[in-house]
Amino acid sequence: MNYKFFINQIQNMDKAKYPIDFGQSSVTLSQQEQENLKVIQKLIAAFSVGDYQETLTCVTDDVEYISSMPKEIPIAGIFQGHEGVIKYQENLKNMYEMEWEEHKQIISQGNTVIIIGRERTRVMPSGKMLEVDFVLLFSFRNGKIFKFQGFTDTAALLKAYLGE
Repeated sequence: MNYKFFINQIQNMDKAKYPIDFGQSSVTLSQQEQENLKVIQKLIAAFSVGDYQETLTCVTDDVEYISSMPKEIPIAGIFQGHEGVIKYQENLKNMYEMEWEEHKQIISQGNTVIIIGRERTRVMPSGKMLEVDFVLLFSFRNGKIFKFQGFTDTAALLKAYLGE
């Protein structure tokens, strides 16, 4: 899976030093919010090269990855702890061949980071192309991710996965 687009987007945010322009006003992220974004950047960078052990440094021991999808999809369900995170990542890597990914909005507030985006990917085992919107929700505790939730068009994903 190619997360180059995601990593570049977060790196570009870092270069801007976080003043976010909302028209007339400007908001500056707190140190904690900036650190949360760096943890996500580290997680995605490690995952993109298959360094699952490094991804574990970004999550708590009791982390939960929650993916509300049809049970036929390998990344469906609740994946708990470090073992669950590795299983989720292996399943995800085997299921997708990312063509491109666009992040339309990244929101960091307090202990939460939300990424809203769109992706085009080849879904295995069918090989069907899928273009969908997604939302990723990361919850932090003591500087690490303790909960991850991913949301997308599950009906379209299931159809692509089944080759329909």
